[in-house]
Amino acid sequence: MTKVTYANEINGLSCTFSTDTPLRFPEDIDGCSCGCDAITYRPLNLNGQRFVSSTLTARTLALTVNFGGKENGKYSRKEALKRWEEIQRVFVPGNMGTLTWTNGTESRFIKCRTSETPKPAQLLPYLFRATFSLTADYPMWFDSVENVAELSTGGVTIENLCGLEVPFIAEVSAASDVFVIVRMADGAGIGLANRINEDFTIDTAACTVTTASGELVNHQLSVNSTFFGILPGINRFNVAGHGTVKLKWHKAYMGIF
Repeated sequence: MTKVTYANEINGLSCTFSTDTPLRFPEDIDGCSCGCDAITYRPLNLNGQRFVSSTLTARTLALTVNFGGKENGKYSRKEALKRWEEIQRVFVPGNMGTLTWTNGTESRFIKCRTSETPKPAQLLPYLFRATFSLTADYPMWFDSVENVAELSTGGVTIENLCGLEVPFIAEVSAASDVFVIVRMADGAGIGLANRINEDFTIDTAACTVTTASGELVNHQLSVNSTFFGILPGINRFNVAGHGTVKLKWHKAYMGIF
C-alpha cells in the first residue's frame, strides 16, 4: 500500500491518493532527485580545483495521480470532473503545503508548494491522470516520528543516526539569565543578548526565535549567533541560562526510497 497526502497550509484543505482506492490513487512520484551548488577554488599552479563547501538546491517533485468518479454505482465522467475541482482547491499554485508519503510501514513528509496546475489527461471516459509539479525549497524529507530530548544545565549528548545534519526546535522556559546553546564540535551557538521573561521557541529551520505570546524576537540574538543543526553522529551541546529546554527534531532523508 502506498499513500500520498498533500495538505494545503493556506486554506487548510487536503487530498489523499492511495493504491487502496481505485478511483483516487498515486501512479508515480519522483521524490529522490536533488542537486547541489558547490563553492570551489583553483590553487595556483595546480590542476583541477579544491572543494570548499556545498548547499542543497531546491528540488522539484513530480507527483502523478489518477482520479475518477462513480454515481449510483456506475462510473461517471461528471463525478470525475467534480473530483478534479476538489483536487484543484488543494493544489493551489504558490500555496505552501506538506506532502506526506507512506508505504504502510514508513512515513515521511516534505514541505513544498505547488508550481502550476496541470491539464489532466483523459484515460477513460471516467478516469483521468494529472502530474503536479511541486517545489521543495528545503529539499529534505523528514521522518514523521518526532524525536524529543530534555536538556539539563551543563552538557547533553544527542546521537543522530540519519547521516544528514537536521534542524531542530528548542522549546525554552523563562529563566533568570540569558540563554546560550553551543554545539561543541565546532563552537556554533545561539545566544540571546538579553533575558526573555517568558517561554520562547527557537526554530533552526525557519531561523526564528518566537515568544509564547507570538512575538518574533530575532533582534534579541547576540551578534555571533548562528542557526545550526544536529550533525550526523554524536553531538555534544552545552546549555546555560535556562529553566528547562526541550529539543525536538525529525530524522532527515534525501528521498523516500
